[in-house]
Amino acid sequence: MSKLSHVTLRLLGAFAIEANVGRPIPISVRSRKARALLAYLAMKPHYRARREELATLFWGDNPDALARHSLRQCLISLRQDLCLASEILLVDREAIGLRTQFVSVDARRFVSLARSAAPDDLTQAAELWHGAFLPDLALDIEEFDTWHRQEADRLSTVAAGVFEALCRNADATATASAPLPRLNGWLRSSRRARIASVSR
Repeated sequence: MSKLSHVTLRLLGAFAIEANVGRPIPISVRSRKARALLAYLAMKPHYRARREELATLFWGDNPDALARHSLRQCLISLRQDLCLASEILLVDREAIGLRTQFVSVDARRFVSLARSAAPDDLTQAAELWHGAFLPDLALDIEEFDTWHRQEADRLSTVAAGVFEALCRNADATATASAPLPRLNGWLRSSRRARIASVSR
């Protein structure tokens, strides 16, 4: 594990995870629940959640003992899939989390850049937006799907604001810094994000 330098988790658009061990290597996480677990931890304020919370979120219809067992099995499968990148997992008896020194999350970076009024930061945010938050990761589990929908709504609203701000800035400056194809792209992205934020 000493060779692992960084892991990038992409949640805007289709789920993707990539490890950098001197060169970028895509990682396939087979289980939908394992992908959902990673996404959930990645969006938690401290990248961490109690085992009880996760067992209830993903296996709440099962008895407690079975839910905890299912969580353990999910972690075993996830460690196997992550392979070299399994060091990003921080697991103890009480909680499960991600090691922040190894992980970057596009959705979190996007929100951070979106808070800025600087045009360069907003442009970087726009470049990170590859679509709605995990559109392919509904699990048909009420609690998780409610969380997923709320995150998707929140991020789509932020995205609409980013693209609208870029369009206003381009209109105000009226310079060649925002070529027409890019401006049109921002307008289309703004409309799509705004529609996504109100159509759920």
